[in-house]
Amino acid sequence: MPESNFFKTSDVKVYVHDEAVFGTPITTTASWFELPTTSFSLPEMSAPVEIATARSGALTTELSQATHNLHSKVYTFDITMKGSAVAIEKAMELLIEKTTSPYKLDGDYSFPDGYKDGESIATQKTFIFAGVGAGSTNNDLQLTSVVATGVTLSEAVDSENGELICVVNCMSAYKPAYVNQSLGTPTKISGVAKNIKNLSVYNMNNGSARDLHIMSWEISLSRSVERIATKDYTNYKPYGYAMVGQFEVTGSVTCKRDTSIENLLATLSSGTFALNLAEASNFTISVPKAKVNEATMDNGGAIMMQTIPFTAYCENPDAGDGTENVFSLTIA
Repeated sequence: MPESNFFKTSDVKVYVHDEAVFGTPITTTASWFELPTTSFSLPEMSAPVEIATARSGALTTELSQATHNLHSKVYTFDITMKGSAVAIEKAMELLIEKTTSPYKLDGDYSFPDGYKDGESIATQKTFIFAGVGAGSTNNDLQLTSVVATGVTLSEAVDSENGELICVVNCMSAYKPAYVNQSLGTPTKISGVAKNIKNLSVYNMNNGSARDLHIMSWEISLSRSVERIATKDYTNYKPYGYAMVGQFEVTGSVTCKRDTSIENLLATLSSGTFALNLAEASNFTISVPKAKVNEATMDNGGAIMMQTIPFTAYCENPDAGDGTENVFSLTIA
């Protein structure tokens, strides 16, 4: 007969803790944060099967040919959170290793050299997905030395009541574990999410600030992070992580077509612009230099709309006047 126990998805909670040593999960009962997640995906403790070449003349696959491939395995998952100040702080720590606002991605960004197994460093995190197990005891999924490969920030008038949404793409090269983790009294990340309806600055500047009636916007920062081999073939710990290639910062703005769009028409196919979004206080996004990437019109509603996709660039990597920034976010 099947077992009678089950686990309700509505009971699952996501917790996070700063680590002290790369590759060593946090097991303490203090200083955990409960993330304000609205959705998430889960990595399973699994691995693909690799099959060696068959011997000549064999017409079936022998068991000895097959083995689980753990030495190059990377475990990925996504979390979606309400965009409060502390939630954004956790996301930016995971992605660009900055621990305080303003969060800037600038031209001389360097990937942490300390992301090596056994090194003392604290911007990577241990994650606990509480209540996702299958048995009677170890029902919390533990992920070690998690970093982010991407963060997407977005707001829309007709979605989530206009609230700022933060999606974080995460990865770990350490094998997940099912544990019975005591978390003490975690700190619930609360605070009000920022809201598109509170924006007081909403312009693209191509020499002059063009105020837009923005219906939605999003900005994505992404990078590729790879595991470095395996230190052994028992625990399959990596030597560490390395970033491959460059950061990519892309986004889009959807707005009403009006005279501001007319004043931006030349910029749709030539030149650059700056994107500026801000509330009256405690929330500012700046993209100093961007190029439009195939803007489109939309006639599917009552009025004409414009969607402006873009890619952001660094103008002066070694400057200190703001032109070194690809992206900057101030939030409190």
